[in-house]
Amino acid sequence: MRRGNPICPICREYMIKEIYGQGYRCIYPHPDRTAQKLKRIALALFFLSALLLAMCAFGCTSTITPPKIHDTQASFDGNAQNSGFIQYNEDGSALITPHARDRYNGLVDLYGAYFKPRPKHDEGLVQVGSNWQIDAEHLVKFGTMNRWRKEGKPTDPIIHAPILP
Repeated sequence: MRRGNPICPICREYMIKEIYGQGYRCIYPHPDRTAQKLKRIALALFFLSALLLAMCAFGCTSTITPPKIHDTQASFDGNAQNSGFIQYNEDGSALITPHARDRYNGLVDLYGAYFKPRPKHDEGLVQVGSNWQIDAEHLVKFGTMNRWRKEGKPTDPIIHAPILP
């Protein structure tokens, strides 16, 4: 072999001159370069699809549930630490302060659309002196709406309604 011959880019050996053609060829048979490139592309696509499948299968299946909120003590309503509830009655109703009544009416504005029929302001409330008595049905709705507020539930059920099958 002569030192003036070109070097094969694959095996780094000197190439020989072709007998009948013009140009040089390597003395070793090499597989087709395009087939090698296609194999590399196919392998890369396989690993990419496996990674994507793993991300979809394991990354999206776990649901993060917010922690349930547990009150440790009652909030202050004026100077009394009673959250606006003065007393619970045997029939399931309760005596609440005017501030608790205002909170109930505010929660009706925010979460009332989740109930059918939608509760109205002061529905289920009767004034007793300077305080208010709330009946058992609306007391349960008050507690439910207050829990939804603490959990961060969306205030509009139409926009955030679940898609049912």
